[in-house]
Amino acid sequence: KDAKKLSTFSKMEQGMTEGKKLSPDEEKVLEDFAKVNQEYEKIFGFKFIIFVNGRPKKDLLPIAKQRMKNTKDQELSTGIQAMLDIAKDRLKKVKITGGAPPQTCSLFGCSLM
Repeated sequence: KDAKKLSTFSKMEQGMTEGKKLSPDEEKVLEDFAKVNQEYEKIFGFKFIIFVNGRPKKDLLPIAKQRMKNTKDQELSTGIQAMLDIAKDRLKKVKITGGAPPQTCSLFGCSLM
C-alpha cells in the first residue's frame, strides 16, 4: 500500500517495477521492514530514511534496526545527510536523462523502463 505513495525515483531506486512478482523471501523482508518502520516512527516521531542506492531491502533491514539505538539528534543528522545524498544522486540522474526518470506510459499508467 505504501508503494503507491512513492515517487517514480523512489520506486526505481528501490528496484520496484510495476507487475513484479515478489518471492516469499522478499515478501517476508517487506513485512519485517514494515514492522521496523512502525517501531522507528514510534521511537523518533518521523519516518526512517536511508540512501538506498540500489541495495536490496534485506541489506537495509539490519541498518534500520541498528539505527533505532541512536539518539533522536543522531537520527535527525543521519536522516538529513541521507536526504542530501538522495537529492544529489537524483540530480545526477535528471541531468543524465534530460529531466525525468526513464519510463514508458500508456492508458494504464506509467512504468519504469
